[in-house]
Amino acid sequence: MKKKNIRQLEILTFRETTYTAVPGNSQFDILSAVLLNDEQYCQILFNQVLSVGLSEIPAFLEHHCSRVNEPVLWLNNLEKLIKLNAHHFSDNQRRHRHTKLITQIDLLRHKLTDKHRLPKNPRLNAYSSKRHYNFEEVKTALSTYEVHEDKIAYLTNQIYDYRQDTPDFVNPNQPSFDKLCELEIERLTKTREFNELRRQRQGRGVRKMPFKGRIKVLCDLFFKGMNHRTPEGETLLPWSITEAAQFICDNFHDESGQNLSFDTVRTYLSASRPESRPKADQEIKL
Repeated sequence: MKKKNIRQLEILTFRETTYTAVPGNSQFDILSAVLLNDEQYCQILFNQVLSVGLSEIPAFLEHHCSRVNEPVLWLNNLEKLIKLNAHHFSDNQRRHRHTKLITQIDLLRHKLTDKHRLPKNPRLNAYSSKRHYNFEEVKTALSTYEVHEDKIAYLTNQIYDYRQDTPDFVNPNQPSFDKLCELEIERLTKTREFNELRRQRQGRGVRKMPFKGRIKVLCDLFFKGMNHRTPEGETLLPWSITEAAQFICDNFHDESGQNLSFDTVRTYLSASRPESRPKADQEIKL
């Protein structure tokens, strides 16, 4: 017998649906030979929510979870559907049903999380329907950035992405993802300050040469040497950006006698910063 549509049912989009065109041996199957839209699927599913026996709720949830690739996300969607339509559980009998449903969803979610998520990647900090958050992967990606400001911008974006998202799962065995990013920003900043202080102390006994021009012009000379290749395929200056920046800061100061900023010099040397190249009428030709 076809169930009637439930009036005033709040609808949402399930990332995965559980209906099938192939009849099975379960009373919880949602059968449809055609595609169901969000409203049709929610109507049928919510009818099952209201009619399933209280003792059958665990089996009902496990059946639907077995039909999707991300059962935890499906449970989250179902929980949201129930909470959006809490007004349909207003009488005493249905209030008990509501409590039982939410409790069983939470129990199954924890069971699935412990069984399927943590053993696969115990270093995972959190995940949502949009992405997963793994600070170890962030550290690996961070190592590809040469410039301090780029590293800080990358970590800041990670923090905002996490805080603007709503994680479906937060690993209780790992520190908070956004706090780890903040600590890494603090570490990078303090390390830069320490290295700058050390460079200043080391340079006090060294006579530096003044450069009578814009520092980006000086850096462009080294940039050309680091990127220009000989006929044999070798670079004129086989240095890393950090090595070149260190050499420039150790041996030159600006025309007013001030020490050069290591981070500024390294930015000028970065190939990913074309705006750091001087204009054609200002550069020194090699």
